Amino acid sequence: MLKNAYIKAFILFMAAIVLLFFACANSNKKYADEYYEQGLVFYKSMEYDRSIDDFTKALEINPKDKENHKVYYMRGRSYLENRQYNQAVNDFTKALEICPETDKATKFSIFESRGNTYHALNENDAAIKDFSDAIELNPKHKNMKYVYNNRGWVWQNKEAYQKALKDYYAALAIDPAFAPSYYGRALSWYKLGNLPRALEDAKEVLRLEPEIKKYDDLVFELRSKMKK
Repeated sequence: MLKNAYIKAFILFMAAIVLLFFACANSNKKYADEYYEQGLVFYKSMEYDRSIDDFTKALEINPKDKENHKVYYMRGRSYLENRQYNQAVNDFTKALEICPETDKATKFSIFESRGNTYHALNENDAAIKDFSDAIELNPKHKNMKYVYNNRGWVWQNKEAYQKALKDYYAALAIDPAFAPSYYGRALSWYKLGNLPRALEDAKEVLRLEPEIKKYDDLVFELRSKMKK
């Protein structure tokens, strides 16, 4: 009887330990989720230092959470907006490492954001690879015009103007009123020496966004060169 009592007491003790463990785990997740949600609020209000702090706290409180790829992604976005590019690359890379294969939407966004970060760092080949991976992963994504446009700018940085043109055309096939791609395409035509095509695109982008001075400047410059 005494032995049975000890066994029963041991079982109850272990059950209490297990319940305590799960209670702590649930509590950690709750606090981590609260910091994550607060970080999103700070991100949307462009308070990036504060969003970074909250995303960091969420990761510290619950480092093993299965949704942490989203936390790393958002902290990376905050670093990117804060122009802390190396930290952003580190977070996007970590997010990709732990992102489930089934979460293609987040994975696309990570590739896109890391591509933009590499672009800011002038790491053109890495940027092209990330943009290309995003396109391959989800060619129908709602952000596809931005990915094509941004990859076009990277090709332009590499003086690969024909490849840049191809991406600008792809972006404009998605959104025929997408001003940044008309501007990029005008510059590519300009670099290739096709001034009439460049002026045609420059006039279109100015028509779409007449308040932007650099578009007006480009039209003026092209017209001046064509008069010579």
